[in-house]
Amino acid sequence: MDEIVKKALSAKRESKCIEFKAAFDPNSAQDWCEIIKDIIAITNSGSGVLIFGLNSNGSPSNFELAPLSKLDPATITDKIYRYTGYNFSEFEIFECDKNGAKLVAVRIFPVSIPVVFENPGTYSIGNDQQRTAFAKGTIYFRHGAKSEPGCSDDLRRFVERQVESVRRSLLKGVRKVVQAPLGSHVTIVAAKDLKIKNESATPIRIVDDLNAPAFRMTQDPNAETKYLPHENLSDGLFDEINNVLRANTLLTTGRKGFLLGEPIYYRIYAERQHVRKKSSEIELLANAGLNQFYAPMIYWLTCLPYEKAADLIRKMCNEPKSPCIYHVLRIAILLGSEVCEWIKALWTKRWGKHSQAPAYFHTFLGMCKAAQKEDSLFVALKIPRILSDYIGQDDVEFDEALQSSEVCEQLLSKACMDVFGGESQLRGICRDLDVLAHGREIIAKSTQIGRPLIAESISIK
Repeated sequence: MDEIVKKALSAKRESKCIEFKAAFDPNSAQDWCEIIKDIIAITNSGSGVLIFGLNSNGSPSNFELAPLSKLDPATITDKIYRYTGYNFSEFEIFECDKNGAKLVAVRIFPVSIPVVFENPGTYSIGNDQQRTAFAKGTIYFRHGAKSEPGCSDDLRRFVERQVESVRRSLLKGVRKVVQAPLGSHVTIVAAKDLKIKNESATPIRIVDDLNAPAFRMTQDPNAETKYLPHENLSDGLFDEINNVLRANTLLTTGRKGFLLGEPIYYRIYAERQHVRKKSSEIELLANAGLNQFYAPMIYWLTCLPYEKAADLIRKMCNEPKSPCIYHVLRIAILLGSEVCEWIKALWTKRWGKHSQAPAYFHTFLGMCKAAQKEDSLFVALKIPRILSDYIGQDDVEFDEALQSSEVCEQLLSKACMDVFGGESQLRGICRDLDVLAHGREIIAKSTQIGRPLIAESISIK
């Protein structure tokens, strides 16, 4: 009997990981819906136990549980599948007792992907009336002793648990590599003298040559090489990111916006290359970064159909709001002179005769003038000193970072993870690195994105 079950048997009240059921009728649709809701909320929240035969204060209810003790676990899996489309098997059923009273416990373990209700849990309460235990598209979590629809904090904590789980797995593997058995010896020999008796062993060399190839992990098994080993441990993490994004899509049914919060957005952007290229989800993320959070989002534009990317930019031009409008200033410079002239004409029509035009209008005019003489990437960036300081922390030459999109992509992912971890002061760094990492892709696609944008006649809404 594990610790959580022992804790539940001695508890006098329910909690986040403990749920008591005084009675249960296997033939009752109401009882099944309420129990399924609690099981899913507990598994989404981490783990816990559901004990049948106890009142809410932890005292035995003396209810006859013989039918429940004979219940086939496959029945529970089938019932949950009916409402979630997921073959849930992360549980165990066993008998236990408290003060001589026989009880039935369902030990519930965590899932790697949040379980979403795909069908409503509706049951009859008589008099031609119905009640709904859970609605379609909802994700339930435990809030204290209650099973309730999740919020952005619940999903953030879920992602954090998964990230920590993957981190522990990786560290465990590292320990296996670096910890030799007691009495072992490490010998450094010349390569010509190296002889390997165990064919499964792989020789490695530790060198001081800065140009020596480094080991890197890859998610693509086809790209596996001697120096690029395939890594399976992170697969669950990337699946998790996509499923959290899918959960947001379900939660926003009939509405627009990214409901999971800014830290989760940055967590997703840190692994942006692993997000499934589903147009509706990419558009939602691009809109969130552009209009909602003033966060890095240029990568999403490179993934969208050109017309969709142009639509997002056009909407922001017509409905500018600070500080998000500065995204448009940068993107316009990257898209080239024709797009800049189109936006300049649009805003001149609106603000040209105003004595107090917005600051971004004057900033944009200055950037357009500078772009006639300088590299558009650096005009869009407007490199601040703080960015060079941040890049230098990673022993990366600033000039090298400016010329290497790949280096900037890695730095951008790291900075996004730092923001996710609570370092919100790095959000500006992320936006700057976003230009360096993906600005060249926008420049390369400037004609395709710019053409549908400037094809629209200038209008003021």
